[in-house]
Formats: sequence, C-alpha cells, structure tokens
Amino acid sequence: MLSYFSAYMTIGGMPAAVNSYSRFHDYSLVLGIQKDIIEGYRNDAVKYGERPEKAKILRTFDSITSQLSKDYKKFQYSGIAKGARSNSYGGALLRLRDAGIISFCRNLSLLQLPLAGFAKDDAFKVYMNDTGLLVSMYEQGTAQRIMTGEIGLFKGAFYENIMAQCLRSQGFPLFYFSPSDSLEIDFVVASGSGPCPIEVKSGENKKSKSLNTILNTEKYGVSHAIRFSRNNIGEAGGILSLPLYMVMFLKPDESGDAFPSVSPEEIRQHIPV
Repeated sequence: MLSYFSAYMTIGGMPAAVNSYSRFHDYSLVLGIQKDIIEGYRNDAVKYGERPEKAKILRTFDSITSQLSKDYKKFQYSGIAKGARSNSYGGALLRLRDAGIISFCRNLSLLQLPLAGFAKDDAFKVYMNDTGLLVSMYEQGTAQRIMTGEIGLFKGAFYENIMAQCLRSQGFPLFYFSPSDSLEIDFVVASGSGPCPIEVKSGENKKSKSLNTILNTEKYGVSHAIRFSRNNIGEAGGILSLPLYMVMFLKPDESGDAFPSVSPEEIRQHIPV
C-alpha cells in the first residue's frame, strides 16, 4: 500500500496523467503531461491583468518550490522577490488560490474550537493542490527518488503537501499550529472532543517532540493526536499512529461544521485491520 501511496504522490490526480500511467505504466510519459499542465498554468497566468500583475503571478508561482524547500515553511513574500510585500504580491497569491492551483494552510493562535475563529490571516503555508504537479516542478529524477525512498531530507515537503492535498479533498479546512520557533504541529483538525493535532513523518523515526509537548502541557487542553508515517498502526501516550494512506479514513460529517471524533477508540472502528 505504501508503494501505491508513493505512486499517487508522484502521479497526482490530473485525469490525463492518471490515464497515461494506468495504460502505459511509464512515468516519463506522465512527466511530460504534468509539465504541459504546468506550462498551461503559466500561460493562463499571463492572459489576465496588466503587465506588472502578470509578472507577479509568475514570480509567485515559481517561488512555491523554494518556499516548500525550507525547514521553516511559513510563506514569506520575501521568497518571491527581494523587497516583496503582501500589499504588492498578495493579489497574485490569491489569483493562484482562486484558480485552484494552491491552498492556504493558516496558523492558529490557539488550539480551540472553532478553529477558523483562531486562524491568523497573516501567517500561513502554501501547498500545491496536486502533489504530482509539485514533484514535476523539480529536477528530472525527483519522482524516481521518491518511489525508491532516496529523496533525502527534502522528502518531508512532499509528504506534507500530499497530506494537505488529502485532507483538503476529504473536506477539511487546512490549519497548523506553531506558537513558537521550536514548536510546530503540521496540521490540526476539529474532532468531537476538541482540536486534534496531526503530524506527518516521512521516515521511520517515531519521535514526536512537538506532539508530546502539546499532549503533556496542560494549557493546550489536547487529549489525543494522530501521527501519519510509513509505520504500521499503533497507539501510545495519546498518539494514534497510522500508515500514511489511512488519511482516507478521516472525514468530516455531512454538516461540514462539526467533525466526528477522531479519538483512537472511535477511529479504529473505521479502519479495516
């Protein structure tokens, strides 16, 4: 299953890319399709707005790979161009979001419900809505290295992006929690018993310093968390460990307002073991 998940990361969900891989199982053909889609995005970007705005959209789009390459993934306008500010490049970023190319993941000021009520407008991460397209924006051979597990330290960015993509497709708004430079929770969703932190691990390391800090610090009031990794199902210290592909089992209820509990006891009822 993990190998299929890696394939999903590199192929993505664009119909032409999926159809090509299902017919020919040739990633070089998929890559060509993905690069054509990216070029189409770039061409579409320059069709709209005045000339300065076109350049800003392209610069913003081209900065996404380097923004995700950093350990500190909060979106920084200075990463687009020297001296760039939100008042000059915010519109370009919103155009990419409204076109369905990217999503914002906003930082929370507090771990309390409703999460949207504590989301910061000026502190957010940016993720590509299709991780396969993101992979294609890097140098040749990146997809093959992901498939073989040889991508190195940078693979965390791809795993975070695919988790953002999956959560969003399941209907979850995207939030994260970073109250300090030394503490960051990748994602937070609402559950029946309160905010549920989610951590994404790209390797075999089971250590979760940030999750343990949140769970063992009374002021946060968090009783459970979920860690997605390449490891099997497990549970310890209030942390439910699940394989990466099991993100499909996290779903909000039909109202879209209140989320079903994702406590260890209840989520196990929805997992075929």
